[in-house]
Amino acid sequence: MVAMTTGFGTGARLRTTVLVTALATAGLVGEPARAQSAEDEPASPAEPPGPAAPAPGWNALEESDEPDEAPPPDAELPSDASGSPYLVAPPPLPPDDASPANDDDAPPPSDIGGGGPEEIAWMAKDWRPRPLVRHARLELDAWTLEGGSLLTLDAVAQIGFDEDVLGFLDVIVPMAIVLAEEPLDDKVVAGNIVVGGHGGHVFAQDRVAVWGGAHIAIPTTVDPEARSPPAAVALVAASRMRAGAEAHRFAPLNVPLRAHVGVAGQIHPLVYDRLEFAGAAWVSTLDETERGGQSAVFGVVELANELEVVSPWGPGVGLRAQYVANVRADTEAQTQLAVEPYATYRPPFAGPFAFPLVARVGVLFPVADGDLLEPDDGDVLWILRTMIGGRF
Repeated sequence: MVAMTTGFGTGARLRTTVLVTALATAGLVGEPARAQSAEDEPASPAEPPGPAAPAPGWNALEESDEPDEAPPPDAELPSDASGSPYLVAPPPLPPDDASPANDDDAPPPSDIGGGGPEEIAWMAKDWRPRPLVRHARLELDAWTLEGGSLLTLDAVAQIGFDEDVLGFLDVIVPMAIVLAEEPLDDKVVAGNIVVGGHGGHVFAQDRVAVWGGAHIAIPTTVDPEARSPPAAVALVAASRMRAGAEAHRFAPLNVPLRAHVGVAGQIHPLVYDRLEFAGAAWVSTLDETERGGQSAVFGVVELANELEVVSPWGPGVGLRAQYVANVRADTEAQTQLAVEPYATYRPPFAGPFAFPLVARVGVLFPVADGDLLEPDDGDVLWILRTMIGGRF
């Protein structure tokens, strides 16, 4: 009987000691509980034996040598307040204006239409002024004179042989057409065949171009009798059709040698400026007696500037100002200042509005008294100029 009581007392003390130890460790009691000995603890009634003590490591506060198990892949992540070592922040989202990783996936500007900034950007790409582009064109000028009209027609070819080499062969075949009453009647007079060449270069990211070259005009009329009407009248008038500019195209009884240089630039992808200078020496085919004492050589100086504004689709407007001076050693120089407002169609070289056709129409008139445009009564003070051509 005593043995049974002692056994039951021992079990009760064991349970009490474990409970007090857990509470003291967790901080739930203010002071450590004093263990009761078998002598201080009164005998308690018999109790059934309690459950066996758990194995070490059952309490989270006790250290364990076993590694933590990783959560399953599909486990739900706890919130930030949980302090879980498995919480991983999601990767940051890219900003809304981030560019694509591969620029090739973006549509090229040439695939976008509507006249927006994309068109302005590709207008500037691969730009070249007309003197540095292979093309052929027809130029028709008209001037109404007293008793009739005068037309000049020029077939112009600018032939290039290599896209990478900006060198060109130039050929100009002009003719004058007189539509008049008697005594001249209608007449077609051939001008001087002009041959030559020029070359140039484009730099500053396709925004500035320079060029230069030389021409020789081969006279088709070398007979002194050509100075008599009606051919002489047509040729002299035709040489002044453009207020004296490019008169070497109609210079009978002379062999003009002409050199020219120019520069053009993009002020803006829609605004262009071109400046040209030319000097020519006319060498007479007549002897001193046939020349009537005039100098065998005289010079021509030409200066022209064009300012042009075009749209992304091709149509545009411009203004040309030019100055011409004929200089002789034995006579006073003849000068003429003129301007030409014009409309043009010059589509871009790339993009959805690219097209090989080019065109231009303008009105040339003097802005001051000059020596090369001296219309008689009944003559108009303006000359119609037109051009149409194509790039190839």
